[in-house]
Amino acid sequence: MYEANHYYDSDIELHGFVQEIRDNVRAVYAPLQGQGGISTKVRYTSEGKMYVYILGSGENPKVYPVGLMPETYIEQERFSQRLQISIYNDEFRNVAL
Repeated sequence: MYEANHYYDSDIELHGFVQEIRDNVRAVYAPLQGQGGISTKVRYTSEGKMYVYILGSGENPKVYPVGLMPETYIEQERFSQRLQISIYNDEFRNVAL
């Protein structure tokens, strides 16, 4: 994401770009601080994407899906894996950022 933005605006600096994303994520999840929970089950899609859910508390708790997509790649003749993380701001999976 940084590389795509940097392509169109060469003045974008990586540290500031990451900090802005962190601030946005913190704002989305601020209502959950100290009172939320996390699902004990993982849901899988047919494409292999995994979803865990962060749950709010109270009478009408808000649900925040977090998508995890495993990526496998070869680096220096070795297989490596990483998770692509998608953060959403509600149960309908609207992108949070």
